[in-house]
Amino acid sequence: MNNQNQITCPKCKTVIDVNTILSTKLEAQIALRLQKEFDEKREDLAIRFKKAEAKNLETQKKMVAYEEELKKKDAEIQRIINDSVQDLLVKEKSQLEDGLRKKIIAENEALINSLKKDNQDASELIKKGQQLSVEHERLKREMMLQEEKIMLKAEKDFTQKIQAELTRIKEEEDSRSKLKLAEKDMQIDQIKKQLEEATRKADQGSMQMQGEVQEIVLERELAALFPYDEIVEVPKGVKGADCIQRVFDHSGHNVGSIIYESKRTKDFSNDWVEKLKHDRLHAQADIGIIITKTMPKGAKDIIQIDGIWICTFHVYKGLVLALRDSILRVGEAMHSQSNRGEKMHMLYDYLCSTEFKHQLEAVMEGFISMKESILREQMQMQKNWKEREKQIEKVLLNMSSFYGSVKGIAGSAIPTVKLLEGEE
Repeated sequence: MNNQNQITCPKCKTVIDVNTILSTKLEAQIALRLQKEFDEKREDLAIRFKKAEAKNLETQKKMVAYEEELKKKDAEIQRIINDSVQDLLVKEKSQLEDGLRKKIIAENEALINSLKKDNQDASELIKKGQQLSVEHERLKREMMLQEEKIMLKAEKDFTQKIQAELTRIKEEEDSRSKLKLAEKDMQIDQIKKQLEEATRKADQGSMQMQGEVQEIVLERELAALFPYDEIVEVPKGVKGADCIQRVFDHSGHNVGSIIYESKRTKDFSNDWVEKLKHDRLHAQADIGIIITKTMPKGAKDIIQIDGIWICTFHVYKGLVLALRDSILRVGEAMHSQSNRGEKMHMLYDYLCSTEFKHQLEAVMEGFISMKESILREQMQMQKNWKEREKQIEKVLLNMSSFYGSVKGIAGSAIPTVKLLEGEE
């Protein structure tokens, strides 16, 4: 090697080959410059790729193409770098030897500073990328929340429409119920007015007149309640009860009778029971009922004493309905059964039994509860509907039990009632 291209360090006396240093340094400088250009282009392509990624799937395909192109350019640039380094080493080696020595230190410092700056820029890009990722996740969450809000709003609107329709249907049902209640109230008011008018007149007269008023009201209500039956008034002054109800079935056959005694006094007399038993026997009636203002001690609204039913005026309709139904069932059994004498005796024993009494009392309890509910219905409509459903279920349950007991005695001759048999 030529000694002119070698220098000796004045401090350590080390021999330095200037050509080697210059060649290596020049090669590194050119490589760094080309690498920087390459990096700048690659960063530019990467930025474009990130922007394109946010747009659509087509842009993603382009990004793949860009990456392929980037790889090709990278290989091409690398090849150019290698070729350029060799060419520049040959052409510029002689021209740069002297000036390169002086610039090595300054360029190294500048290179270090540039690398630091590039490092900072890269860190900022990474931070921005992380921020964009966080923002992307936030936007995804907001979109999901917005979708949930839309679904909830749609569900709420649907629920409101359903509720509005239910409210409309309920209002229509309420209107129909109010009309029916108004009709019932009108009938009750008319009866009340008649009763009040009769009571007013009776208060001005004797106790006998008051009793006669109740008898008249009783006869009118029985005639209205049972238009197919015959209500026979016992003439005034004739010994006996107040009136007799002859019960007729759907074929017009007289299947039995009920004898009534109406009382409107402050105290109850046990003699009334014996008297009505005698009158029932004399009139050949099946059932005797005393309708009284004052009940026996310990009794509330309804009780049976020695085969005679005793009740107050405001519950007698329910009692009569149940007893009349039992007479109709007995009449049907008489027309449909052979050997009916024995079975009619069994039915009669059943009708006079404690079991029938308890079942009838259960039916009457339901009827009384229903009647009291009707009087409160205008103020507590919604609540009373629920109560009435339970009361009707109770009445139907007891009636079904009653039907089962009668059919158990009478056998298959009793016509099948599908509703009570549980058939559809």
